[in-house]
Amino acid sequence: MTKQLDLLDIQGNVIRAYGRFGYPVARYVFLNIRDAARGREFVGSITKRVTTSVNWGNGPGEIKQPDWTVNVAFTYQGLKELELPTASLIGFSPEFIGGMKKRRDILGDDGPSSPEHWDPIWQGNHEERQKDVHIFVALNARLPALLEASYAWLQGEIEKSIGGVVTLSGHVGDGGAVLDYQDVGIVMENGLPTAKEHFGYTDGIDDPIFEGVAYDADRVNGRGKQMEDGTWAPLATGEFLLGHIDEAKE
Repeated sequence: MTKQLDLLDIQGNVIRAYGRFGYPVARYVFLNIRDAARGREFVGSITKRVTTSVNWGNGPGEIKQPDWTVNVAFTYQGLKELELPTASLIGFSPEFIGGMKKRRDILGDDGPSSPEHWDPIWQGNHEERQKDVHIFVALNARLPALLEASYAWLQGEIEKSIGGVVTLSGHVGDGGAVLDYQDVGIVMENGLPTAKEHFGYTDGIDDPIFEGVAYDADRVNGRGKQMEDGTWAPLATGEFLLGHIDEAKE
């Protein structure tokens, strides 16, 4: 029996590589929670605009493709600041709880890539909680003007929290400017958009296929797992979604 996932309960950027769907520009905003109750109200408010994995189109069970998308992520410290129940907090993996800095040796973040060389926004520590990144909001848009519209909406939601959440500055931009956000966009060559990402690889070549998500048969090769007979199959859902069985059968 084919696994069926509730696409309304999965964020769109888990299923889709937005760049392939006509969103060439994006802005990343990082927030710090200053008041738990107001922080929860803020999360509840922006959740109403979060882009899910529901199919885009005009058919049954589909929705109109949005001009801009909203997706949200949390750090472990952010979930603590929102006062998530301890029973939930203890269920997360040590890697998520510890964070990147504590795993820098495993990740190879040494020399020029060591944490002291990271952008200022990542220099906070858990003892200085007002400098910690707690919430990440990703905005993707079809046009630069639509990106500005999405950012204006987010700024309005932050203001409504009355200090419950604040934007963290510290992104190093062009010319060394320190910004309140990180802008990203499609890589251009000779004035034309490419399918490459900033390392030079073709974007989406490693966009994984996992069980429960519709896919074209020709896209599973190289994006799933190779079987003993040389064919390819989707990866286990639990490799990407909590609460599902992963490749280790856990």
